[in-house]
Amino acid sequence: MNGGTGTEGPGPGTQRPVTVLLVEDQDAIRKLFQMALTAQGYRVVAAPAGEEAIRICSAHPGPVDVLVTDVNLPGMKGPELTRVLQGSRPGLKVLYLSGYGSDVCTSGPTGGMLHFLQKPFQLDVLARKVRDMLAPAPAGEAVPTPA
Repeated sequence: MNGGTGTEGPGPGTQRPVTVLLVEDQDAIRKLFQMALTAQGYRVVAAPAGEEAIRICSAHPGPVDVLVTDVNLPGMKGPELTRVLQGSRPGLKVLYLSGYGSDVCTSGPTGGMLHFLQKPFQLDVLARKVRDMLAPAPAGEAVPTPA
């Protein structure tokens, strides 16, 4: 998880700050990811576990655009957290992080495409991945939708 610069933030035409809910149980890593995303212009709310993330998301008055979550959280795992949060925020985009590889989750809670980063990665890759997830699909390209 090396540093990096040069990645632009939320992108041109963004009318409001993009809110990222970051869920990572390791304090030092969570703080590092939060600083990296904040430096790129994202509004980041962070939690160390699923239950706290649910409370934060429920209390958050505005939209939450992206959930960035570790797959293997203590207690509630990332995919379970995703199911709960997407129940109340159906448009929530999800980026899974794991040191175990992408085979730990092969599809989303509704069978849709997953976004995944394997740890370790450079910090600019995290910001770029979040930005790419928020970009509209090019004309003529299919956009995955929940079943």
